[in-house]
Amino acid sequence: MFDFFLIQDLIKKDIIRNLLDFELKVVEKTGELPVSKMHAHWNGLTFTITPGERFMKVQGSVHVFANNGENNNDRFTYNRFMNAVEKLSDYISPKDMINGIEIGLNITTPFNPSEFLSFLIAHKKKRFNRTSIPGQDSCEVTHSQYKIKIYNKGIQQGGKNLLRIEIKVFKMQWLHKSFPNGLCWQDLQLPDTWKILGQYLTKVFSEVVYYDPSIELSDLTSKDSTFLRQGNNPFYWERLDGEHQARLQKRYQSLVNCYGKKFNVIPDLILEELQRVLPTELAKNYQSGQASFEDASDQQNKKVAEIYHPEYNSLVPSLMAVSSQMAEIYPLLDGKVLNRSDPDRRCIITGLDISMQKPTSRFLNKKGLIYLYENDRKAYNQ
Repeated sequence: MFDFFLIQDLIKKDIIRNLLDFELKVVEKTGELPVSKMHAHWNGLTFTITPGERFMKVQGSVHVFANNGENNNDRFTYNRFMNAVEKLSDYISPKDMINGIEIGLNITTPFNPSEFLSFLIAHKKKRFNRTSIPGQDSCEVTHSQYKIKIYNKGIQQGGKNLLRIEIKVFKMQWLHKSFPNGLCWQDLQLPDTWKILGQYLTKVFSEVVYYDPSIELSDLTSKDSTFLRQGNNPFYWERLDGEHQARLQKRYQSLVNCYGKKFNVIPDLILEELQRVLPTELAKNYQSGQASFEDASDQQNKKVAEIYHPEYNSLVPSLMAVSSQMAEIYPLLDGKVLNRSDPDRRCIITGLDISMQKPTSRFLNKKGLIYLYENDRKAYNQ
């Protein structure tokens, strides 16, 4: 799940100086050594000594390092990361502070990832910028502290259907609420850190606005059909602000995932891949009560349709049991501590009021649906 990382000030710089061969620049005619940066490269990592040898930094892909400097196209699990940590123990101190990090997943999809890129619209209120050239097809949105990038990684794999979703954090302040004292190398070795960063990844993707070309607009009400057409325009989202934008985005994506039959599997594929890369003790939470991983996958693939179609009311109890297990590990972060006594609690998927349900509820369940049917028919028909 981790890939690129940056440490600006390595504690073990004096030891590293003797372990690696650093390149020196020499003036050919005079033999003079100009004051400049010196670099050493090792299996995808670059160690740099600043002029005057005051600081030493390291940056690069720990995933590539784990593959002996060759590539980062395969699955990078917690156990593989810990093996890389062991190899780097003479170079990186547990107390070294992380100054930049990339988290992401490679997702195998049942469709060509470039098709999905064609229907990406925005992240929050900022439109995606697409780069489509030979050997590269990607979409990016850059914010003040991080960048989200979604691209067709299968192009590097001979045409495989491999979708890469990643967040590159270049200002660690973005993670301050979860890591108020900063994030250090030792923190990355903790299973809880993988859980938290997985939350950030799922949260960011939940804010992505995309369309599904398999939608039959004739199946929707006139109001919903018009709303989807409006939402297909990036300018529509740029004009919105705050909670109003977030509320409409949830409604838009709910409609897309409800009536679309092509891309609505992506949230489940993300959860399944997280199950494979997480530490074992966390991944087991995804399989509680399931006979096999395949059974768990089948349950997950039904989740979206069951939430959004009222005719699936009879399936809601079992659905909510699975959804609650996942929510305990990957709740959608909202940047604030959840207030259990808040009377205006809302389902994190539909955005509907769930204050009539038990305080720990995160999703609209059967009890909530019955309450809405009897007391708020307008909300129920949404």
